[in-house]
Amino acid sequence: MATPTSDSYTALSGEIVRGGRTVSSAGAPAYGVSNLAAVIGDSLTEHNYGSTPIYWQLGRLGGPLDLIANSGHSGQSVFGLIGQIENSYRAATAPGLIGLPALGWLGVRIGSNGVRDFAGTGPGQTLTSGIQTNYTDLFNRLKDFAQHLIVFPIPPIGGVSIVKNTQVPIWNAWLKSVCDADPRMHWIDDCTDMVDGSGNIIPEYFKVDELHMTGPGSYQMGLTAKPLLEALFANQAYGRAPLVISSADIYPAQPQWTTNPTNVGTGGTFGTGWSGSLPTGWRVDNNGGSNIGVSSIVAADVGDTNTVPWVRLTPSVAVASNISVTMTGAGRYISDIDPDTMEQLIEVRFNGLRTFSALEAWAQSTGNKFTKVGKLYWSGTTGADGTVVLRQRFYRFGTSVGGTPSNYIYIGSSAAFSGAMGSIDIRCWSVRG
Repeated sequence: MATPTSDSYTALSGEIVRGGRTVSSAGAPAYGVSNLAAVIGDSLTEHNYGSTPIYWQLGRLGGPLDLIANSGHSGQSVFGLIGQIENSYRAATAPGLIGLPALGWLGVRIGSNGVRDFAGTGPGQTLTSGIQTNYTDLFNRLKDFAQHLIVFPIPPIGGVSIVKNTQVPIWNAWLKSVCDADPRMHWIDDCTDMVDGSGNIIPEYFKVDELHMTGPGSYQMGLTAKPLLEALFANQAYGRAPLVISSADIYPAQPQWTTNPTNVGTGGTFGTGWSGSLPTGWRVDNNGGSNIGVSSIVAADVGDTNTVPWVRLTPSVAVASNISVTMTGAGRYISDIDPDTMEQLIEVRFNGLRTFSALEAWAQSTGNKFTKVGKLYWSGTTGADGTVVLRQRFYRFGTSVGGTPSNYIYIGSSAAFSGAMGSIDIRCWSVRG
């Protein structure tokens, strides 16, 4: 092992060590791994539940992986996931992996519902040989679907209002050892910053059950995982997500459901409380309250290879509601099966945005969503900074028929506030399929 020169270093074996703890046992695979990806697990992964950090983790890298399925299912166990895999990835309940094309990467986080005591309040369940066998069977089957597995740890449980689960580190140590022994399995420990010096959960990062991550928790896990995933993908030469940078990339020339993804013009409109400059076809309004702010169009940074300008929203009054950003839509007739698969792409830049703590994006028609909701959550207290690409290419959602599509972004405030609270920039907002 290499001699550490700082608190964080890369060993000769390729593992990444931080504070004496191996957070990545992944030697970067040789070039040639597909960027098609999916994730599977329990409620800590499930899309609808909203705890998963995967969108921050991939988004912080610029969206290099083409994420085509999230098969997380609340309440699932290790043994139960073995059976769930055999369901269609489009199943409304307990989606599996059947029907997906061959994947390059498959992320899995599972075990929280096994390591907890029955009441979820004790020091945890022992890792038995039977559970180890279930994990082995699970991993063997998952490798039938992907070239490589990314194994994420069970997050810490308890230590504040409930008893700290002391079995979680034991389960995770065994999971890491399995990854160490298999070149197709890669341990990415995104939980190192979720506990205090005594190993107790940091309350801001978890819901009251001290198990499920909050928005601030998933945001932090995105920050923690970024250098680990960069190292894992180092040999692949993946590009950033294919953001729409041509104003000609609209319907009918392209199967595009947004009408102005490159922020052209200044013909946008405003609802009460908002003013400034806005691209044509865009509208900024409020949903459920009377937020106040200014919109502006900001040029791309000097040297940025993407020259699409940003729409900047700078709120000055928040009232615990949503800023509603909409863009007129266009596209072919919407049937109950067409479009079949929707690629949603948005580049978002946070400039110390506080008070607001949620971004959700979707497309709808006749009052019903026909894409899944893209989600990013963070801390309204400490805020968010940096650029992220929200990217997902999921199968059709909903049963909307006909109508003119509309595209929505809701930016939600977590509290009432008046004064400076940072800003948020948006560009390359597209829905394709």
